[in-house]
Amino acid sequence: MNNTQWSDAFLQAKRQKADKSYDDNIKGILSVAFLDEDHTGIFADWLQAQSQQIAEVTQIADALSKEGDLAEAAIRKIDQLYVDQNQQYETLNKGRSHMWPPGFQFHIDSTQLATLLTCKALANRQPKAALSAMNCALTNAALLQECYEKLAAQVAAEPGLKNQMVADNLAAYNRFLQITDDVRVSPSLFLCDDAFRKTQFKSYPKTLHDTFTPAPCPEWVDEEKLRTGFRLWQEHMAGCVLVLFTHSLPACYLDAKGIPLLYRSERLLKQEFLAQRIYETGFFLKDVMDEGGLSVLSDTGAMHTEWFAAAVHKFRPDLTFELGRCLDPCWTDAQGETHTYWELLGDPGIQRDYWEQQAEYREQHGAIPGEYSASELGCHSFERLFRDCLQHDVNFEGRRLWGRGFLTATKVRYLHASMRYMALGDHIVQENGQPINQEDMAYTLLTIGYVIPLGVEKLGGILSRKEKEAFLHCWKVVGHVMGVDDDLLTDDWDEAKALYEKIKSRQQAPSERGVKLTNALCTLIEGLLPAWLPLRSAIAPVLIRDQMGADADDVFDARAKTASRNLLVRGCWAFTRQVLLRSYFLSRYWLFDRIPPARAFIEHQVQFMANSMIECFQQTYERQRFDLFSQEQGITANPNITQADQEKRVAIRGRIYTWATIGVILVVLFHPLFWLGAASLAVSYFSSASWLVPAAKTMFGLCLVNVIAVTIVEARLKAGLQALAFKVPSKFLI
Repeated sequence: MNNTQWSDAFLQAKRQKADKSYDDNIKGILSVAFLDEDHTGIFADWLQAQSQQIAEVTQIADALSKEGDLAEAAIRKIDQLYVDQNQQYETLNKGRSHMWPPGFQFHIDSTQLATLLTCKALANRQPKAALSAMNCALTNAALLQECYEKLAAQVAAEPGLKNQMVADNLAAYNRFLQITDDVRVSPSLFLCDDAFRKTQFKSYPKTLHDTFTPAPCPEWVDEEKLRTGFRLWQEHMAGCVLVLFTHSLPACYLDAKGIPLLYRSERLLKQEFLAQRIYETGFFLKDVMDEGGLSVLSDTGAMHTEWFAAAVHKFRPDLTFELGRCLDPCWTDAQGETHTYWELLGDPGIQRDYWEQQAEYREQHGAIPGEYSASELGCHSFERLFRDCLQHDVNFEGRRLWGRGFLTATKVRYLHASMRYMALGDHIVQENGQPINQEDMAYTLLTIGYVIPLGVEKLGGILSRKEKEAFLHCWKVVGHVMGVDDDLLTDDWDEAKALYEKIKSRQQAPSERGVKLTNALCTLIEGLLPAWLPLRSAIAPVLIRDQMGADADDVFDARAKTASRNLLVRGCWAFTRQVLLRSYFLSRYWLFDRIPPARAFIEHQVQFMANSMIECFQQTYERQRFDLFSQEQGITANPNITQADQEKRVAIRGRIYTWATIGVILVVLFHPLFWLGAASLAVSYFSSASWLVPAAKTMFGLCLVNVIAVTIVEARLKAGLQALAFKVPSKFLI
């Protein structure tokens, strides 16, 4: 999108827009809206419409029995009834968005399945089969209406029952969020219909569990860019995490009308909850950018109609006739001969010729032509036909988004919808636009996709425009998964900069909650640093000011402003950034990244140190998830772990962070030591100074010691993480 279109009026309109589809899902799940007045007649109306349509189908079926064939008028009537039954199906589909009491969901599913079978029978112009399915649907719907009336009467007689139902729904929703955490660990299990977690998902409303299935992949998703973006993360993981904590998160707190307002509750401002939310942001970043975090599943068979039909012919032969009779024999080979669907299925030679012609066409036009028509069945497209026959949507693009990052982004999308639901009665929040609106979401994504590469460059990293835009592209895909409008998504670096600066200029302002959030972040960073480190309370403010510049004053209180100007810490950081980090990045860029074994070793060590810090927090607490709608106070320890064991685990965590910090320092120090040794050796050839060669040997010796020390640190970290992952031994030294 041209950045000139990101006007104040355009962005102000985006503040009034959030994510309607997910907000509607959450409302249906967390409330008992099906008991509201505008829903009371939904089943009665459905029953009345179904009874009328049954009467019409009965007449057609009787006429068919007498005459043995369908008249033209009857065919037209069946086509209209097909449309009407689809409307009945969609009406029931809306009901599946609610969290119903036990017993209701079975009747709804049974009624909807019978209606779907009716649609299939009508599509095949089989009125007798349709009549049987319609009567089945009517019977189930009548039972559903009876249950509904009893429930409505109970709610009217017992005023507290409705509140109890709401509480049950909230508890069920929190359990659902816990299941998503478990699925995130092994996303592939979710693709198995008989997997335990998948069956748990299916017990929830269809609109909820369907959003956690592989989603259609937009045409603009570039898999090569995704791989390049992941590569940037892998090479600079420690730097990316540092920038997340010292620039991305504080930049979010600048948006005075956005994120800080969501923390108006004192409960949400407690340090333990904020620590959890900050870490979960780090987990989100890691889930998306780790290998396999965002995967594009390519289904080559589904990309071509005839191969999809071949799969149906193999696995569902009962549907072959319905598919085959609507396929026009309209493919003509190079010799001018026309071939039918059946020939494509059965003759490998014809298939080979067909694919060669398709490849040539794709090369010339960038797409494959649509060869067939579904008009004989009264369907507008094959997608509709296959949906009717196979009971699910078919993605003819042939690509779907999946992976741990996809699942995490979808869960975050639901958390956003949950927070909007919580803020419905909060007038102060509502006055600043919809909570977590489109503008706020676009800005937050840019604090990661745009700010992190920018921050890595400030640390001394050498990134090409291609790498930065690839990283942006990854977060453009995440934005799409999270429901951000396409006109607020970009993977062009200049456009991203313009949009980021535009939104920041509109929303940046000091706020009390923004300061509290930043203080919590600084406290968290201070707690992660080794206890023996002097002036560690000033390190986080200094790093934040170094990354954000003057903007840091809007998120600092007086104490943090003073700490951020500590001359000793600023001097040490300036030396670290300008000398140590710059030599690290330069030596990697010009030498070690060009030597595959050296590059692999350095990347492995940097990734391992960063991963250790992230995983350490997860394993320390073995926490229960934070229930959004209860009084739980953020992180809670596993009740099976005693207080003494918990204290040991916290101590182990502290030592792990100490070792990880030492490991990062050693990895960075290796490079100046190497170049000092190389420089001494090179100068010794042109100088008679006797100390140069011994100095070079000393530097190279220190490099060897450095490598050995890094290996020892890695072993210590593995042992520490293993201790946190299982029951803490009575004696454990790291």
